[in-house]
Amino acid sequence: RKSTSRSIGGAKVARPKTVRPAGVVGHGFQVCPIRVMGFPQAPFGVSDFCLRGLFGSGERNTSFSDREIIKVLAAPPEKHQRLLETAKRLPEILMANDPPLANSAELYGSLALLTESAHRRDQDGPVCYVNGQSDVDFVVDMRKDVAPYSIVKKLCSKETWKLVGQAQVHKFSSTQFTFLGSFDEETGESKEAKEKVYLDLTCIESPLQFNRFKKRQEAFRKVFLQVRKQLEAKFGAEGPLAFDAYIHLLKAFAAKVPHSAISVYQATCIGLFTLKIGHFRLKRSLSLALCFLEGFLRFCYQFYSDTETPAFDGNALGCRRQSIDLSNGRLLPRQITSWRSELYFRSVEINQLSTRPDEWMNVTHSLDPHQVSMEALQLLERSFPVTGEDAFLFGAPPDVWLCDSRF
Repeated sequence: RKSTSRSIGGAKVARPKTVRPAGVVGHGFQVCPIRVMGFPQAPFGVSDFCLRGLFGSGERNTSFSDREIIKVLAAPPEKHQRLLETAKRLPEILMANDPPLANSAELYGSLALLTESAHRRDQDGPVCYVNGQSDVDFVVDMRKDVAPYSIVKKLCSKETWKLVGQAQVHKFSSTQFTFLGSFDEETGESKEAKEKVYLDLTCIESPLQFNRFKKRQEAFRKVFLQVRKQLEAKFGAEGPLAFDAYIHLLKAFAAKVPHSAISVYQATCIGLFTLKIGHFRLKRSLSLALCFLEGFLRFCYQFYSDTETPAFDGNALGCRRQSIDLSNGRLLPRQITSWRSELYFRSVEINQLSTRPDEWMNVTHSLDPHQVSMEALQLLERSFPVTGEDAFLFGAPPDVWLCDSRF
């Protein structure tokens, strides 16, 4: 189970002129160039991507739509309702004591994006980013005189919740507890009557660190909804639908990568970055969401594959030389080279929190670059072979990808 551009040096690269077929959407490209190898023709590897039944075992189903992707990957209504019930009951439990165990408990993660989004799709109901593996995420502002483990005792005393994991991060004065269980005893239902859910509680003992956590989550939500809105402006009604399907695909990819090499949150942040810099190409044979996913995979393969390449090559792109600034959608020089990779909400850290670089929250602190790069490559080989369509539509060799800085 998982825990859950700007040009380099100011130089610009001119694209070869080409005559585009009527009706084909083009992009104005600018550095940075990201080179990828050509891949042999291969069908979509459904079983290896946790999307059983999405495509047939033979040729790719080019008519598969973004709406169908959401239908396959989104959580069933029963799972969604189960998570909502848990999210509603938890604050009541924590605040039942006199005095209460915490100052506040606030929902975040996929379920929060669902409940805070006012977007609706007429044919499909409310927007939902919850899948079959989603859990309930809360950040808890602990009272000064209450230890985080008091919450463990409170939940486990009812014998319907079991503590299955915990981790402490002294840098952020936080302790994360993972529980598995339900509130079934209050409805009179048996333990087998309903599916149990995972509950992640991030208990923060410092008011300063709690405020920083909230600001960083607000920055993530801002970028998330901003990119979705940009796609709507660019592609009309199909934009938000493709975005929602893309988020589900990113989650499926993160769940597929072994050894917790990338979390769902990390994959989502990197996926938002590739959309912000326009790192995708439109193809007749793929839905919008799959075009976005291909751009994400090619970026991951290239950017995280350079762990063994010389760090003094200033013209090359890679996680050893650049950090990702998701706030502004750009690559910047590394901040702390002891990390294997870095991704920050730089504007929040500097302009709102006034933190030092060593206090910044590195989103990709636990990401394994080599593993992520290899998994992205394997999925590309099975799912997105480079064909002559790339050169025909974009007037460039099929192994050259460029970032659209105007997106």
